[in-house]
Amino acid sequence: SPEEIESQITKPIEEVVNTISGLDELRSTTIEGQSQIFVTFVLERSVQEAANDVREKVATVVGRFPAGTEPPVIEKFDPDSAPVMALVVSGQRSAREITEIADKRIKRQLETVKDVGAITLVGDRKREIQVLVDPHKLTAFGLSIQQVKDALLRQNVEIPGGRVTEGGREEGLRTLGRIESPAAFNDLIVADFKGGPVHIRDLGTVADGEEEARTLSRLDGRNAVSLLIRKQSGTNTVAVADAVKKKLAEVQKGLPPDIQFEVVRDLSRFIKRSFHEVQDHLLLGGLLASLIVAVFIGNLLWWETAAIGAIVAAVGAAFLQGNPQLLLQVTGLAILATMIFFLAVKKLRPAFVAALAIPCSIIATFTAMRIAGFTLNNLTMLGLALSTGIVIDDAIIVLENIFRHTEEEKRSPFEAAVTGTREIALAVTATTLSLVVIFLPVAFMGGLVGKFWNSFGLTATFAIIVSLVVAFTLTPMLAARILSARGQEETARTSKESRFYRALEGSYERVLAQCLRHRLVVLGATLLILASGFFLLSRSKVEFVVDDDMSEFEVLAEAPP
Repeated sequence: SPEEIESQITKPIEEVVNTISGLDELRSTTIEGQSQIFVTFVLERSVQEAANDVREKVATVVGRFPAGTEPPVIEKFDPDSAPVMALVVSGQRSAREITEIADKRIKRQLETVKDVGAITLVGDRKREIQVLVDPHKLTAFGLSIQQVKDALLRQNVEIPGGRVTEGGREEGLRTLGRIESPAAFNDLIVADFKGGPVHIRDLGTVADGEEEARTLSRLDGRNAVSLLIRKQSGTNTVAVADAVKKKLAEVQKGLPPDIQFEVVRDLSRFIKRSFHEVQDHLLLGGLLASLIVAVFIGNLLWWETAAIGAIVAAVGAAFLQGNPQLLLQVTGLAILATMIFFLAVKKLRPAFVAALAIPCSIIATFTAMRIAGFTLNNLTMLGLALSTGIVIDDAIIVLENIFRHTEEEKRSPFEAAVTGTREIALAVTATTLSLVVIFLPVAFMGGLVGKFWNSFGLTATFAIIVSLVVAFTLTPMLAARILSARGQEETARTSKESRFYRALEGSYERVLAQCLRHRLVVLGATLLILASGFFLLSRSKVEFVVDDDMSEFEVLAEAPP
């Protein structure tokens, strides 16, 4: 009963496990015939060491368990233990035949795939030789069901028979006691009754049947067999799912035509869609940042503005279609068209220099991510997407100062690149390091949140540091070469003399003058905005992670006792 299990098994285990250091939570569930104890440790504690400590402590009380208690099973909780794929096999055959095919011709093939951990069958009906004993006949012979069970165990077995030695030869001997056919079970002798043997056929019948159904799997109203595929701990879900699908395509060729299987659950599908969403945003961010730079640096004519507008309109139309594949293709073509456009129009070549800092910084960050052991996942891609607008900042600042030297100081592009970069180096380094000290502490946060955001913080930090290197090397070099294609006379009438820049500068000067005349008001408004942040935070709902809609639902039904 649950009361006996609790007093004789659960409490003794809890008493010894409670003495282990680093314990955070200890809870148990006791039902009839079973005790489950959950031990949670603080995050700083090594789970491997904690598991070993639990095994040592439990081993000290195993001898006090009631007779017949099975040995305790101690497992580490692993989020990777959940199935990554579910495959349903069906066909116009009996459940036993489908089980045979699913087990021997599909499951065993999939178990050879790299990084596949375990495959569990659900709804399977395996072959079972059933001995159906008539209780009336059993009583008539004065026998018990235990005697029948012992006879089956004792006589249906193969055991080593020792060694046979003859001269200089020695051979192993086996006792061949395994029953070869269901009909042979009828001849097993259970006991003697009044001087004669009692066989199984005297007590009942033997049937070549199926095991009792303990699980059920159905697909579209038809009985089927499900295969739940689990990956090895720490392996990549997407890689495992792709490898399994590739193997399934090979297995399909050797199956009977009436056997069909369908992947009804695939975690990699949701991961890929989430990843592609972030990937699209990364490409869109890079494209739009490049176009913004072109608008501000180049004194555009109407047709140049129309060309940029057409590129933005094409990407916007693809975005509204809601097709990730189409959006990815259109964005890629738009980026290629933008780069060619920037190079073709001389006045937009400085924008090309600045825009090139985005892919160079992002791609170079992959090397640092590889060294740190990070994969391309939602968090690292989020860090890259967030860095898209940041990595171009250093290049814009350096390029603008080089540009200023060619415009105002009338220097040659090569001399302007050297002088302008050296002049602005300290300021650019200071702004970059100020961003690093914002993102780097995120990587070292404690608790469960720190485990999630470590890769995000380090990825963003890597990208920002790489952008500083790009701004001090690639940007001046390209500026010295590409800006040289522009004549000295052309550079004398650009950015600051444009109508757009003068309007923007005039508006800014007027707002700045108003702020300086009402300094107390500006300071009070700033403090009010700062205080409102704390107020809004206290009123906002807090949760660990956002609920993801995976287009699935699960129904749990509890029947009456």
